Amino acid sequence: MYLLWTIFNFIFIIIFSALVLTVIAKGKKVFLQKYSIAAVVILTVGIIGFFNNRESESKNVFELPTDGEFVGRTSKRIATIIEDNALFDVRLSVRFREQFNGELSPVLTRSSLSGYIGNFNWTSDHVEIDKLDNGKYSYSVSGVMDWYFLNMKVYSQPKEYIGTLVVQ
Repeated sequence: MYLLWTIFNFIFIIIFSALVLTVIAKGKKVFLQKYSIAAVVILTVGIIGFFNNRESESKNVFELPTDGEFVGRTSKRIATIIEDNALFDVRLSVRFREQFNGELSPVLTRSSLSGYIGNFNWTSDHVEIDKLDNGKYSYSVSGVMDWYFLNMKVYSQPKEYIGTLVVQ
């Protein structure tokens, strides 16, 4: 679905660009032809999208609450892909610190998109990391994937990812 949305955006940009060049070359004759209403709609949507500013992307960084004393700086950093599709990946990175008793505790998480992300924006709302056993941790990441058309948000898709991490 992400790929189809991206193709749709590219097709619209090509049609919009061709229409702008046609208007420059032929002038108002374009608006007197059979498809003049479609031309006006495409030009209007394209111009609005061109001048529309996309909202700033969130940092997607969460400091996790801790109750222990820590030794030094970050001990481990684990990164995993929590969604893998044709255009982009949603990634989760977790930083761990070592407590005085030798256990690792998650202290910071960051989730992000990588790959082709032009029409999408990922904002994580909540990240939870729980210790299981033998260096395994479960994670739960919830957030919203925003779909854009010419810098205009057209759909917000709630997402939740659940899985496990192994710290070695």
